[in-house]
Amino acid sequence: CVLETGLHLVVINTDTSRATRFTAAFSQPVPATATILFTADYTVQLESSNLVDWVGPGQTNVYRIGGNCTVPL
Repeated sequence: CVLETGLHLVVINTDTSRATRFTAAFSQPVPATATILFTADYTVQLESSNLVDWVGPGQTNVYRIGGNCTVPL
C-alpha cells in the first residue's frame, strides 16, 4: 500500500463520561472530505477548510485528510 500526500489528524477525548464536538480549522486549503481510519465507511465533509465532528467518551479518532491508499500494480 502506498500513501500519497495527505495528512492525519488524531483527536482524543479524555472525558470518559460524555461525547465532545470539536472543530479543526486548517489555514491551507485541504480536500473536501476526511475519513476516520479503522471505522468502516465513515467520512466527514469539510466546510471552508474546517473539520467538525464528534468524538465519543474516552475515544480516539484518527482522520485521514487527502491522500489515497492504493495498491501498486
